Amino acid sequence: MTESNTTVKIALMLAGVSQADIATQLRVYPSAVSAVVAGRGRSKKIENRIASATGVPRERLWPQWYGPEAQRRRRRSMTPAALTAALDQLSDLAKAS
Repeated sequence: MTESNTTVKIALMLAGVSQADIATQLRVYPSAVSAVVAGRGRSKKIENRIASATGVPRERLWPQWYGPEAQRRRRRSMTPAALTAALDQLSDLAKAS
């Protein structure tokens, strides 16, 4: 169990809110809430609801995502040249079949 995971679970417990309550309120699967609490998944909607329900800022609940030393994963987008090359390859494959 990570420190962040423990912090979120304790904050929920002190607020008298369960992960199932959050899932019901947001109409999401409980496993989605569990993944966010454990730090295995991301959902701003779930993170914001937990922060609101507990009164604890996101920065304290998930410092790995929102704190001063956040390690956000960046989505890597294709460069225009890589996209053109991929489309050319798909076109060649379509012509060959």
